[in-house]
Amino acid sequence: MQISLLSAEGLKQEYKVIVPAEDVNKTIEDRLKVIGKTIKIPGFRPGMVPSTVIKQRYGKEAMEEALKKIVQNGINKIIKDHDLKIVTTPQISLESAEEGKDLQYSALFELLPDFKLKDFKTIKLETLDIDITNDQLDKHLKEVHRNHKVFTPIEKTRPSKEGDFLHIDIEATIDGAPFKGIAPHFHTVVGNDESVLSGEFEKHLIGKKVDQKFEVKEVFPDNFKVSNLSNKEVILKAKITKIEEPKIFKIDDDFAKEFQCDTLKDFKDRLRGELQRQGVTLEKTRLKRFLLDNLQELYTFDLPEILVESEFQAIWKRLQEELESARADGSLELDDSHSEEDLMNEYKVISERRVRLGLIITEVAKLNNIRITNADVNQALAAEASKHPSQVDEVYEYYKKNRRALEALMAPVMEDKVVDHILNQVTLSRRTVDLDAFMKEIKGVIPGFEGDEEEDEKSETKVSSKTKAQKIKAQEGAKKKSTPK
Repeated sequence: MQISLLSAEGLKQEYKVIVPAEDVNKTIEDRLKVIGKTIKIPGFRPGMVPSTVIKQRYGKEAMEEALKKIVQNGINKIIKDHDLKIVTTPQISLESAEEGKDLQYSALFELLPDFKLKDFKTIKLETLDIDITNDQLDKHLKEVHRNHKVFTPIEKTRPSKEGDFLHIDIEATIDGAPFKGIAPHFHTVVGNDESVLSGEFEKHLIGKKVDQKFEVKEVFPDNFKVSNLSNKEVILKAKITKIEEPKIFKIDDDFAKEFQCDTLKDFKDRLRGELQRQGVTLEKTRLKRFLLDNLQELYTFDLPEILVESEFQAIWKRLQEELESARADGSLELDDSHSEEDLMNEYKVISERRVRLGLIITEVAKLNNIRITNADVNQALAAEASKHPSQVDEVYEYYKKNRRALEALMAPVMEDKVVDHILNQVTLSRRTVDLDAFMKEIKGVIPGFEGDEEEDEKSETKVSSKTKAQKIKAQEGAKKKSTPK
């Protein structure tokens, strides 16, 4: 077997392999002998079939298997002799594979980058300690009080008003025929933002009494996800079956008992603790984001094209699915100023960042013997199962049978373990801020805190190509924000 280097550029190396014809023939003959010992042909005893008959019937199969074995042997020898760290199976190009002639082929390898880890002490980060003031605690308490709704049946007969909780029976018809696409029993709070269709039905809910019947004409939007219903008129015949009104609470010990606390002081202490724990979690996410930003800037090695392309395709596919879903339910808001080419370029940058950080994390884990333990797996599975309380057994069975799914589940766990390891080595300073200042610090850094409340609200109800790009950029660090030193 003759092996020669054809080219070496960046992370790609191509080798040419020549295998003498006699070696190829011997491998084919060996394979035919193995086949001859197992096949059964009428008229011949097992193991006594003439080689000419075996070759006639199984020669093509034997040659294909022999070539596969020879090529794999060549790949293994190249990897071993040149100590290659390959990304995936090399690309093979057969140049000559005729019977009786030398086998010639080329193998194109894409390699993992070779880089050395730098001293993490050179990374300077600032962590925030959160101080929750009494005013901020009282503000949060008022929010809890405002959002805590308990409804009780009205004591005296009266018309419905804003804030009431209505129980409604609905009969929907289209072109005179019953339509089952709308639930026959409906519950809603008068004045909330939810609507059956366009909101026309909800306009008729104020001023109605129990057992009062009314009729409303609604129209399905022209871009409705069920195409045959687009622009269709639906008649809603409704009857109010019950009216409940919100119970009025004072912020006192009785209100605290709604949350299984004996006194208002106990409830405030619990709220403070919850805010503190949430803050610690958010701060860890903020600090991780800045650490990853620093790592991204600290390392500039070449990246395997196949890994970047694979990551890009995964992101792009997910984006297209989300856009298609938004298009189907009518919530897609097109942004003509942001072309598909612009989006693709942005996601390619994000893909490169993910691949680079993944390689760094893998190297840190390998050199420091950081591993996923059984306890890590059990904890992650328990957390995942808790999201599906009625399907706990199914969740465990799914991950037991799907190794790739389990690896995907554990990837963030490994990442967090490596991040914690690095954070123990960086140069870390501390600063105390109150809760309001902290919330300003995390805007534009942590997903879900991209802008002001009005913009965040819009982003939850509208999906545009530009908005989705900005969300992923916020998550991955492509949207720049100065790192605290």
